[in-house]
Amino acid sequence: GEGRYWPLMLHALEALARGERTEADRRLDAAEVYLPKWKPDVIARIVRPFMRELDGERGALAASVASLAAEHRWTHRQRIWHQAMYLLGTIDEQAFLGQPNRSQADAEMLVLRAMRREVAGRRAEALADWRAYLAKPTWRRSINLPGALDSLATWRIAALEIQSP
Repeated sequence: GEGRYWPLMLHALEALARGERTEADRRLDAAEVYLPKWKPDVIARIVRPFMRELDGERGALAASVASLAAEHRWTHRQRIWHQAMYLLGTIDEQAFLGQPNRSQADAEMLVLRAMRREVAGRRAEALADWRAYLAKPTWRRSINLPGALDSLATWRIAALEIQSP
């Protein structure tokens, strides 16, 4: 069941970090089978739309995030709503950091801000945010599976460094 989701997601993100897009897509397909529709995990729900956005599908990320914001206003002490609204640009950094669920919010904001900046074409700023995220101690980045977001950040850093002039 659901317990299979995160290992598959982690392997998908690790494949992305290695530049193996086909393998990552295969793992993401498998992972999605095990993620319950009711499970409102923003990171889990936005990796694919983020990838599509980076591939040129304008609005893919915003559509996915808007759906989460609408459906999960009060879930997980409003964490999901704050993540979604920050990604949409509806709330600012101060509002995001002031949310009721502040655990690792500063590190999470770096990931979300990096995504926003990357989608907006601000690659140098996104690269700085991805690096700042990984520079934080592990315990400040996540209480769950630090490997998942770490792999996402590693993938984006490698991709952005290749794209840099």
